[in-house]
Amino acid sequence: MSKNSFKGFKGATFGDNTNIGGDNVKQIKIEEHSEIRTALNDISKDLKSIDNADSKDEAEIYYESLVKNIEKNDHSKVEKCLSKLQPLISNVSSLMTIASFFGLSIPGLTM
Repeated sequence: MSKNSFKGFKGATFGDNTNIGGDNVKQIKIEEHSEIRTALNDISKDLKSIDNADSKDEAEIYYESLVKNIEKNDHSKVEKCLSKLQPLISNVSSLMTIASFFGLSIPGLTM
């Protein structure tokens, strides 16, 4: 039996954001990071002000992906989402907050 094998979880209870059977997984719980939560809320509000329907749809797709990849702590995908959102929204400070949290530098993303 490998080190990752298990027979079951009879009687076990798990909290949210639980990873079972993964190696070296570091997940982020957005609710525990107020600066990330605030930045995401600001971006979400900014999405509503996009007039062009196609741009708005594209921004919403990248926003949803951004949230998922923040939770997965996937730096490269967070960076890609931020880069794609940058020309679509006006709230650059929120993007910079998230980039800074992950230690990322996004070309063209300056205040």
